[in-house]
Amino acid sequence: MGLFTFKKKVILESPTEHAEMESELPEIRLPQLDLPSMDEPTLAPQVEVEDGTSPVMPVFVSVEDYQAVLEHVNKMKELLADAEGHMKTLQGIKTHQEKELESWRRQLEDAEKKLSYVDELLFQAE
Repeated sequence: MGLFTFKKKVILESPTEHAEMESELPEIRLPQLDLPSMDEPTLAPQVEVEDGTSPVMPVFVSVEDYQAVLEHVNKMKELLADAEGHMKTLQGIKTHQEKELESWRRQLEDAEKKLSYVDELLFQAE
């Protein structure tokens, strides 16, 4: 058998052989699908399998829709990065505010202690 030889074609001799071959093939039933118009971008419909699970089917998307999705995803990534930067800034501000409040609390306690000491000295002098 050579590298570039052709396979022999099977020629059916009579229409009855053709009918017999058709009867041996299993019947294929295609589900009736409600397909939308081509103007609306949609996902491929899910087809139920006999065991109740839905198989993973390919999704066909036009190039323009794919590019639009990529642009939106990239824009969302940029917005998330910006939001993360703002969160870090806000956390820094919050930390600074907490330090300032703690400083004010200590100063207030110190002032209360001094006032209490002065008050004690005044009442002892009498």
